[in-house]
Amino acid sequence: MVQIHLNLTAKPGHVTETIRALWSVVLSAQAESPDVRCAVWADAGRPDAVCYTEEWPDEVSLEQRVRSLPFLRLLAVMETAAEAPQLEFRLVSETRGLEYVREVRQAADQRDE
Repeated sequence: MVQIHLNLTAKPGHVTETIRALWSVVLSAQAESPDVRCAVWADAGRPDAVCYTEEWPDEVSLEQRVRSLPFLRLLAVMETAAEAPQLEFRLVSETRGLEYVREVRQAADQRDE
C-alpha cells in the first residue's frame, strides 16, 4: 500500500471551497482506478486545516497517478493554501493488526519476569 497525504491550511473563510475542490480530485482519482481509496476531511482541532489522502495498492499505480494530467488538480488546490502545504508520499512496507499488540505485550511481559 502507498499513500499520498496532504495537510494544508485553507485561506480564512475558504475551508468549504477547498474541500469541494479536493472532492473533484477524489473523483479524478476514482475515475483513474477503482482500487484507489480517498478521503477529505477538516481537522477539528484547527479550523482552517484540511486533510486529503489517496491510498493506492502499489507504487506503480501511485507513479501513474502522479504523472497523470488529473493529478495537476491536486497541485492547483495546493497553490490556494494560506501557507506552504505538507505533501507526503508514504510507501508503507508493512501493515499489522492486533497480532502486533500481542507480540509487543508478550515481549514486555517476558522482560519483566
